[in-house]
Amino acid sequence: MYCNELSQEEAKQMELFARMRKEKCVGRGEVRTKNDGTTWKCEKCTEEIKIGEVVVMSGRVGPRSVWHPACFTCNDCNELLVDLIYFYHEGDGKVYCGRHHAQKIKPRCAACDELIVCREYTRAEDQDWHLDHFCCLYCDQGLGGKQYRPQNGQPYCLECFEVAFSSICETCGNQVTLDQPRLKHEDLIWHGTDECFVCAFCSLSLLGQPYLPRHGKVFCSKDHAKQFKSKSKKNKA
Repeated sequence: MYCNELSQEEAKQMELFARMRKEKCVGRGEVRTKNDGTTWKCEKCTEEIKIGEVVVMSGRVGPRSVWHPACFTCNDCNELLVDLIYFYHEGDGKVYCGRHHAQKIKPRCAACDELIVCREYTRAEDQDWHLDHFCCLYCDQGLGGKQYRPQNGQPYCLECFEVAFSSICETCGNQVTLDQPRLKHEDLIWHGTDECFVCAFCSLSLLGQPYLPRHGKVFCSKDHAKQFKSKSKKNKA
């Protein structure tokens, strides 16, 4: 009902999944009052239930499984289980809200935030994606089987990544593209060439050589760093 644009096969798989959960996982907690001297402990906080206290019981978890009403929460998000409706996960014996229980069984698409019920999907950047949802965040070009660049967990095609995140060389002022060698120091970037990665004072190539970072530049020696600073002050004056 709530999933958009499911194919006929996906709709069938979703129906089977929902039916399985209804038969084997979903339940509703029962409110009881402890009225005898047997030992009961809350499944969440592990504190002992006192005589006269109200508890929530779950038939699917077990006849002796009880919770304080405030402790009857999803094991994942810790939100209260609305109307005492829970989903039991046999794998760990815990109760969950519907959303997080579903994620214990099926992956969730990082793009559309819906469950993935088809057999084939993409796994990238520690996230799961519908095959047709793994695409460039900017231009929507499909990235399945193609090179891409990640940024903040989102994929970009190479062209859009260069436009959005490419850097400017400190020496020549031109773009440092993805296929070009680069050198970086903190927030500074240079083309990785003899012409660009050079001493800011004497233009000596520092490629493969020790260098001294000062004043947002790189130098071949302390003396040249001092001379550059002195020259800059004179120019400002």
